[in-house]
Order: sequence, then C-alpha cells, then structure tokens
Amino acid sequence: MAITITSPTNYQIFQRRNGVASIAIAGTSTASGSVRARLNGGSWQTIATVSNGMYSGVLTNQPQGQGTLDVENLSNSETASVSYVGIGDVILVAGQSNARGSATNPQAYSHATLRPGWIKVNDASWSQLTSDASQWPLIATLWMAAYGVPLGVVMTAAGSTSLAVDWNPNTPGTRYTNAVSRINSSGASDALCIYWDQGEQDATPSVNTSRSTWYTLFSQLVSAMRSAISMPSIPWVVAQTGQQGDNADQIRLAQVDAWDNISGVCRGETQYDRDAIHWEDDTEIAIKAARVFAVISNAVMGTNYPMPPRIKRTQLSGATTVICEFDRDLAVTDSDLAESAITLTNTGGTARTTSTLELRGKRQVAAVFSGTIDGIAPVINYASFNTGSNVAIPKSAAGALPATINGVSTVQMPVVPMINEPIEVDLPN
Repeated sequence: MAITITSPTNYQIFQRRNGVASIAIAGTSTASGSVRARLNGGSWQTIATVSNGMYSGVLTNQPQGQGTLDVENLSNSETASVSYVGIGDVILVAGQSNARGSATNPQAYSHATLRPGWIKVNDASWSQLTSDASQWPLIATLWMAAYGVPLGVVMTAAGSTSLAVDWNPNTPGTRYTNAVSRINSSGASDALCIYWDQGEQDATPSVNTSRSTWYTLFSQLVSAMRSAISMPSIPWVVAQTGQQGDNADQIRLAQVDAWDNISGVCRGETQYDRDAIHWEDDTEIAIKAARVFAVISNAVMGTNYPMPPRIKRTQLSGATTVICEFDRDLAVTDSDLAESAITLTNTGGTARTTSTLELRGKRQVAAVFSGTIDGIAPVINYASFNTGSNVAIPKSAAGALPATINGVSTVQMPVVPMINEPIEVDLPN
C-alpha cells in the first residue's frame, strides 16, 4: 500500500492573488478512501477520493509562503510529501539569449529561508533556481528580499530566435509552439507577467525585419499567446534591444510602438550601453538583473524604481543649439556626456558635428552644433545604432535595490534612444 504525489513537484511555485493561492494536487494510491492535504503545517483539507488508483483535488486559499506539501489517505494513514512548494510570484520568460541569460559564471540566489524555483528551457519539471549562468538567480534574490515570497520562473527563451520566424504566431515556429506547450504543462495556470527580451536576430541582415512588420507580428504574438495559455490579460514587460545588426534602430522603434500602443505592454529596460550583445561578467549580469527586476517590479507591483528616461521635446534654441528635454530627472554632469552619441541630419543643409553637450537643469541636455542648423526638416539622433555603447550617456537617477548582488546595490537606466526625432515637435510621454 502506498500513496504518491505526482503534482505539484519540489520547488513548484503558484501565483498568489491577494496573498493566497490554491494548489491543484494529483497522485496515486493503492488504497481506496478519502485524501486530505495541507501546506507548511497548516490546516488539513479533504481534497479528493481515490478512484481507479488515482486522486486529484484542490487545496484552496493557502497563504503566501513556502513549505512542505503533505497528503494523507484517511483509510490507512499513509502519507506522502513534496518540499519547497511555494505561494509567491511567477514570471514567464520569452525571447532570445539576453532573456535567457549568458553569464560567464554560474550565479546563485541568496535568502535565509525562501527557495526560488523554475522550469529550465529544456526541462519539463520544476527545480531549484540556483547555480545558473544567467541573471535569474540574482533577480530571485532581489524579488524575495523586496516581497518576502518565493519567485518562480518558467523559461521559454532561446538564443538566435527571430519574431519573423521562430516566434511568429501565424506560422508557428518551433520556439512559439514549444513556449506555449512549456507554459501549459508547467502547472502555472496563473502568472504575474511575461518578460520579453528579443530583437537582435530580427535586426541582422539575414532577417532584416522592418519596424512595421515587427510591431504587427509582436501585437499578434501578444494576443495569440495570451489566448493559448489562457491568461487573457497577462501583462508583458518588453525590453528594448541592445546591440546587433544594421537594423537595430528599426527594431527599437517598433518596441517603443509596442510600449505606446498595445494594451498591457509595459516599458522594459534599455541595454544598448553594453559594448557587446550579451551581459557576461559578474558585474554586468548583476546590472542586467537589477534593470530587469526594476522594470518588472514597476510594471506589476506599482513600485517606483528608476526607468529609462524618454525624450519629451526636442526644441531649437538659437541657430546652433537643440534642447533635448526628458520625462524624468537625469543623473549626469557635463563630463558624463559623449558628443559622439548624438548626430544631426539636415537634408540639403550644411553638415554639422556636435561641438558640446551641456546639462541644463535636471531634465535637459543641450546639444551645441558646429554651425547654423539649416536644411529641410532636420532630425536628431541620440544613441542610435551602437553609438551609445561604452560611452558616457545620460541615465536616470540611481535607485537603491532591496539587496546587494555581486557588489551592485543601485540601479540606473540609460535614456531611450532618439532615432530621427524631428526638432521642435512634442513626442509621446
């Protein structure tokens, strides 16, 4: 005679709502009778009756936290248990390698009592989220320090995947199909959000997805995946792509379009300041983790961590100067501004170079050019393509993190790139 638990498994996390969640439980028993369950030493609930050697039921309204899940067959007092089952927060992850993580060294979480769990991209079952070469153990450290609940991650991202092919919901490629299957089989019937970091592959010459095509396909992907995983209003937090390919600016513009126009799509982090595609050493991966934590937390928890400043207005001031006004305070001095990151295009006019950049107040950067700004419909670019990589650029004011990770205790965000922004035109807030 024996009783087993087939679901949930060790380290599985369930999404809390208003501090509670219900746990679907299934298993086998060689004896007939009623089955009861409890979590973390709480009150027993009778959840099912054994039928044909199997049972399934729901342990309802369990408080947030983590502990051992016990079941007992009341007919013979046989028991079974699984460890570190949690009521906390679940994040679904999709996109490319920067979503998955590409750290040089394995990273580990830190918390006195809580244990994060996840489903790896090539694994079908939950396991402890630790000793992984990515930002996610560090994000778990920050999340558990901030909110006091275990974090669960369902990983579906994979490197070198494009929206045009692999994630295209109209002609489902391997990655889209696998992602939907992975989420639906994870036991995560609810989740906090989908974090999306992708675009480098679409920016390569071999794929070369246009701004309008990327935006259209992404809008369709959001709708299709929400339906396929039965989470019709789940928020998406969308990072802006960093380096890769001649078409990077068009993908970045498409991502801004998604922030502004698709319901439930939230502004993610900027990351073009990294002088390579991936975040790799211990400090870099901690910076990446801090930024991802901040944007997800702001989007779904209502916090106020720093966000990437966006251009609010570009205005001509005199004959040679353009004032760039941002939507939030900047934490820079004049010496922190690289002239090489800003360029002027004035068709039919005299070519001009940037002479100086000056901070004016807390939200304005003045770009002084080498001569009169003339020509037809002049536009300005800031951090276009890879000009913002590994140079001094404006960033948000720093915000304190809830824990220190690899020596990183604050988070800052680079400004959202300006790409062919018309001068003297109000832009979206």
